[in-house]
This record gives sequence, C-alpha cells and structure tokens, in this order.
Amino acid sequence: MPNTWGNAPRRLGLPAGLCGLALLLVIVAPSATAAATTLDGAPIPRGALVTDARLYSTLLGGSASSESAKAVAVDAQSNTYVAGVTWSPDFPVTPGAYDTTLDGAGPDAFVVQFDPAGNLVFATFLGGSGAEDARGIAIDAAGNILIVGGTDSVDFPTTAGALGPSPSGNEDMFLAKLSPAGDVLLYGTYLGGRALELAYGVAVDASGAAYISGVTNSTDFPATPGALDTSYDDSDLGCQRHGGCWDSAVAKVSPDGTHLEYATYLGGELYDVARAIRVDPYGDAIISGESSCPTFPATPGAFRSKETGGPDVFVAKLDPMGTSLVYSSCFGGLDSDQGWGLDVDPSGSAYVTGRTFSRDFPTTPGAFNNTFGMNYSADVFVAKLTPSGTALAYSSLIAGNDSDYGQAIAVDANGTAWVTGWTYSADFPVTSNAIDPTFNADRDLFVLRLGWNGAKVLESTFIGGDSGDFGWAIAVGPGGTVSAVGETWSSDFPVTPGAFDTTPGGLDAFLLRITPAEVVDDSSLWVSASPWTFANQGVPAIGNGRDDEEPSIGPQGSRPSSAVGCPAASASAVTRC
Repeated sequence: MPNTWGNAPRRLGLPAGLCGLALLLVIVAPSATAAATTLDGAPIPRGALVTDARLYSTLLGGSASSESAKAVAVDAQSNTYVAGVTWSPDFPVTPGAYDTTLDGAGPDAFVVQFDPAGNLVFATFLGGSGAEDARGIAIDAAGNILIVGGTDSVDFPTTAGALGPSPSGNEDMFLAKLSPAGDVLLYGTYLGGRALELAYGVAVDASGAAYISGVTNSTDFPATPGALDTSYDDSDLGCQRHGGCWDSAVAKVSPDGTHLEYATYLGGELYDVARAIRVDPYGDAIISGESSCPTFPATPGAFRSKETGGPDVFVAKLDPMGTSLVYSSCFGGLDSDQGWGLDVDPSGSAYVTGRTFSRDFPTTPGAFNNTFGMNYSADVFVAKLTPSGTALAYSSLIAGNDSDYGQAIAVDANGTAWVTGWTYSADFPVTSNAIDPTFNADRDLFVLRLGWNGAKVLESTFIGGDSGDFGWAIAVGPGGTVSAVGETWSSDFPVTPGAFDTTPGGLDAFLLRITPAEVVDDSSLWVSASPWTFANQGVPAIGNGRDDEEPSIGPQGSRPSSAVGCPAASASAVTRC
C-alpha cells in the first residue's frame, strides 16, 4: 500500500512525517463549555473575534490543494524564506524565478521569499519529473539560499561539476543553492548511495560550506576516508519494527557544491535518524534526532539517562573535520522518545524539542512541568544541554490531557526558547497574552515561549481552525520577531486582512509572523560578550553572545572555557554549582 502525503500518493519511500507551511493569526472561537482560565489564572474570553497587531498570517498554495511548508529561515533584513512541497501547477511562482513550471506529475519542492511587510518577493519550483520533498533551508552570509530534502527524480536539476550529477539509488538527498533573487541555480547536487536517503536539515558556516543531516539505509553512502564512522550498521533486525534499518548521515559540502569535505554515518545497531543540525563558529556540527542509547556512540562524561526502552533523543557534537565526537548525549525513558527540533545559542548550549511517550522522561527540578500528561499519549519536551554536553541545564514537559507534539525550536537573544508543534489537548497550557486562548478543533498548532531557565511559559497560544493544523518550523529574526510555518486542513484557518493569500483550500501551507507580547530583559542573568557570527544562518546573531552558564566567553575564533552552571536562584543573580 503506498504511503500518502496529504491527500495524494507519496512516492518518496522514506521515514514518514507530516507536512507544513506557516501563518500569523488571531481568533477566539465561541464555545459552550464552562469558563476556563489561562496559566496565569485569567478567564478565557468566549465568542470574540480578535485582531492582534502582533500578527501577520497568510496561506500559500495553488488549486491542487496540497501544499506543505517544512522549513523557514530569516535573514538580517527580516526577510523570511520558506521551503516546502506542492502538487499545484498554478502555485504562485513569480516571473523571472528559477523554475516557473511544475515538473512532471509532482510534487515539486518550492522556495519562496517574503519581505518584512509580508509581500511575496519571489517564488520558484525546484524539482524534476519525479517527486521532491524540501525539508531544510538556510541563508548564507551573501544571501544565497540553501535547500535540502529528498528526491526520486532521475532529472533533478544539477550543475556542471556538482558533487553528485546523477542519482545513486532509488531516492537520494538533494542539496541546492539559489541566488539571493531566486532566479539562478548556483549549484544542485544529489547525495546518496544505492538505497534510500532523505536530508532533514541544513546549516551553513561563514565560508558558505553546507552541513547536512539526514538518514540513509545505503551500505555505500559516500562516507569519506577517516570520517567518524564509514560503515553502515544494520546488524540488529530489531530495527525492522521501526519501518526499516536506518543510520543517521551527516555531511559537509564545499561552498561551490563540487566535493565533500566530509561525510559520515552516525548511529548504532538500531534505528537512527538525524533530524536537525546547526554549526557553531568553530566549525563543530551539532546534530539531534533519535536513536537507541545502548548502541549509540558515547563520549566520556556526556549526559546519558537510563539506557532502556524504545528510541531515545540524542544530541551530538562533531568536530570540524568530521572525524570525532566532541560529545554525544543520549537520553529518554522507558518508552519512545523522539528528538525533532534543535537550536544552539552563542555559548554552545543546545536546545532540543520533540515528543516523548515515556512517563519517566528525565526532567529537572524547578522546570515548568515534571509530570507526564496521560497514559498512552505523547507530551512535548523542551531540554537544554550545558555547552559541554555533560548535563541538562533544564528539561521540562509541556502537556495537556491528550497527545502533544513538539516539532521545532528557536532561541532568541534573551535565551528564551520558542517552540511550535501541534496538540490534541483542549487544556494545553496557554497564557493570558495568547493570540488565541481557545482550542479550536481536532488538532491545533501551538506557538509557545519558554523562559531562559525552563521554569515558566512566558507566552503560549493555539492557532487553528475547524480541522487539523500543524506547526512544522520556527525561526527568530531581528528584534525578536518569530516566523513559523506549517500546514492546515482548516477551511477557516485565521489569516490577517490584506495578507498575500486569504483563500483556504484542502491542505494549505501557511506563514506566520509574530511579534512577542513583551520584551523580556534577562540581562542581569547573562554574562556579556562580543557579538558572534552564528554560522547556521550566515548572519550575525541577534543581540550579544551571552549565556548564564558561562563565566566567560572568549572572542570569536577561540573556544569558551568549559563550565557547568545551574539555574539562577533568583531573578537578580546567577547561582553557580
């Protein structure tokens, strides 16, 4: 039986996922239920239509009614870039864009740019005669746009001298670089072996080199000599219960797309998948996903929880040469735990979100919530590791009385973590400053902001309509404005007046831009440092590089000293462990 994507056949036979694009929005739906309150104890208003100046929300799609946005990035000028997948021949591509024709029967990847006012700057298809699925996007220092995903097309657009000018197997990773105007393919390449691959994430360093995370079940994935792990491991058939044996794959591609600087497998004997990647100013790649802790490669002193149960969350840091692990952390509980989203702050602390089915998932004292929601359901988790990977700085559950799924995370200049995903819980925690404090129907997407020490939810809102709504990706731009993308099945998905596309139809992508309800000044909790160039976006980090766990942060080009701190005992001082 074929896999499905949205309401159309899915030809990419890769690990299943959802779909998505994004929006900004404002609505409070009427309800006949008893009065409810927010996390702050404020009553939730009923039956009012709310227009919030903090929001911009638009749909994005064509007549095939099968679009999903999977990735988002924001540049230093507050332009927003979105990548995803479409089946629509009349997807709103722009004149002069790189590719204005849907190739084959679809789906194709798409790439779009919106300016800070929400106007469409360009939109282009990207693909061949088969199927493409774009999963990751990053912007380099020159404004070029890097996109990764998966393809089964034999004619995906490649360029002269590219690393992989032709497909290696049934389905390969793809990596493409578009010009800032979206009108020229600077390079396009396949990456893979004889079986199946999918790229989930991409990051870019100051030189323009691309770092890719994903999965493979090819025994001949092009691992480079001397890399961390050059052998595919499928020795335990227990991984078949997860839909097949998969290894994580990590690669660094030269700025011109012509060669691998390194490529490595990453994993153990069971199912491994690397879903997200970032790169720090020193060229270390930080990767997160899911694996089985007992066989996942360990490093001395790294944080690891009990090694039992189903798949667990991993966070690993790979050195600049791709030859050794700086640290490898793996944690979870007795059931399945899945790492989906990752971000890294200027000190090197990794923040990860996802979903856990484990009642004993590791949380930290003083975190927002240490209690698992309900049996047989999933809870959102948000965890922050210390820069050395040796301990959890904090770990919290965020949950209602039904299933809740964390999908993506982005960290702002104050060290607060923005998370998006979706929830089935009508009592999912929302705050009094919510854009929409009322659960709408079926599944709502959520956007929430967790405080710097994981102890308080500063903002949390539902967004949705009369059907399923999913948040797939999130990014923080200059000034702290948040962009989120995803997908919606709702016929009444909330859009703002004058938005680019206000007409729903089937499965639509959406883009959302949110201004925070308040500016949180945690300056007393941080140690000042020089501004960093945060390489995964290729643009300066927002604000100064600072973190409450580091007594000092060295200048750019030198590593911070290793230190482990603990959450502040008060709002005015940092308590050191």
